[in-house]
Amino acid sequence: MHHHRSIPEALAQAIDLHRDRPILRDRDGAVTFGALSDIADGIACGLRGAGVGAGDRVLLSMTASRWTWASFWAIWKIGAVPVAIGDLGGEQLVATIRRAEARAHLMNADRVERIVAAYAAGGLVRVPLFADGPCADGAANLRALPPGPVARHDADPEAVASIVFSSGTTGLPKGIVHTHRSLLAAAANTSAAFGLNPGDPVLSVNQIYHVWSQVAVILTGSLTGAFTVLTAFAYPETLHLLAQERCVLMHAPPPTLSALAACNIRDYDLGALRRIVTGGAPANVGAIRRITDLHPQIMVRNGYGCSEYILASMDPPEAPQTPAGASGHVVPGVEVRIVNPDETGSGEIAVRAPSMMQGYLDDPETTRRSFAEGYFLTGDLGRFEDGQLLVSGRLKDIVIVNGENVVPSEVEMAANTFPGVVKSAAYGMPHPSTGWRCLATSGRTCRATRCRARSNSSRRSPRRPPARSSGRGGTHVRTRHGPCRPARAVGRPEARDGPSDAVAPAR
Repeated sequence: MHHHRSIPEALAQAIDLHRDRPILRDRDGAVTFGALSDIADGIACGLRGAGVGAGDRVLLSMTASRWTWASFWAIWKIGAVPVAIGDLGGEQLVATIRRAEARAHLMNADRVERIVAAYAAGGLVRVPLFADGPCADGAANLRALPPGPVARHDADPEAVASIVFSSGTTGLPKGIVHTHRSLLAAAANTSAAFGLNPGDPVLSVNQIYHVWSQVAVILTGSLTGAFTVLTAFAYPETLHLLAQERCVLMHAPPPTLSALAACNIRDYDLGALRRIVTGGAPANVGAIRRITDLHPQIMVRNGYGCSEYILASMDPPEAPQTPAGASGHVVPGVEVRIVNPDETGSGEIAVRAPSMMQGYLDDPETTRRSFAEGYFLTGDLGRFEDGQLLVSGRLKDIVIVNGENVVPSEVEMAANTFPGVVKSAAYGMPHPSTGWRCLATSGRTCRATRCRARSNSSRRSPRRPPARSSGRGGTHVRTRHGPCRPARAVGRPEARDGPSDAVAPAR
């Protein structure tokens, strides 16, 4: 990819280069770069007419479609900042609108009534509303906005280009602020990792409000000239699309990957499919094996990253199959260190990358505490094995067992290797002789079973703990350590000498 100062500059070059090439297909059919640019210019004119200028924030409450894709293009073109949110409701929607402080709000037509009610319920000043179809409540119809000449804003590389709200489990989600520089750096990494050429068909079932989708789907698809099929996962429709469009790459978050593996994929022509990109949560090892056993040409690329820096590791296109349970090699330009490793080499993952966020929205103290010596402290546990990054869980999820750390996800990964297991969850329970044991409730095709953690004195890789059938309707799973006590959070260890020497440097 070429080096660009800003996203509008990069998009302008891509549109000029691929103007007559189809860029995406949605429920309304296919559309070219040029036609999508016209739609984006109409939206940009509408936003400017509503008083939106450079630096202003624009809320997007939209599912994946040409109107969403064009809205991002339009917002970036005029130097404004997209704030994409999911299908929220109630107090969460009110709180998010209040925090966003947006000058305009774009949405799906079927969400207008709920969003208008949220403005009223929260006593919020209603901003200009735009919907992707005709509707009441005074929202302008994006489909009816005529295209017109729009001057491209010359954004600074350090200007804010996107704000996303993390899916925090406690308190209010953090607002994560990215710049043009950080998003373009992330797009350079995803483009290299995906190995896409102009016109390559890609299928995406991703939710578009995640920053990963903004980078890996919208920006990467736009800048590489790929052809993206936007859809929601459904059987057998998605498999028909993969075969019909001869897709070479599929975006599939872990739940979709598991659903795909559960389908009758043997009878579909997936010969063109070369890579499935997944991440954001541990991928089901059994699902990966089923897919690759039936279609050996498919490389399942399990990457590691988060909203703060987008992508830290993923194997390149020419690499062999990523080992099950691993997250690939560190991508070029990114540095990953393991902080305070234990005797197995496992510790907290710390990341330094050009794609790093600018910081947390209106929260300089949390931003400051999230970094040490220039490295972002992820709160994730991991280690390196043969250059592969293995992510074992969250630091706060550690269970103290006989004075040692046990990661519940190790038990879950073992349970997931059993045939028919779709997903499992490990937790601590009292035991009369050991005090506590670790159970993993795993969803099978027709019933739930339990995986009982037994002591195992040997030191084994957390990637594949040995397991055996119990013969009593359940499954015994051996972990690296002894029986589990009740799960309790363990605070982040203080860095004694900063990040350790367990480093994967930038390539």
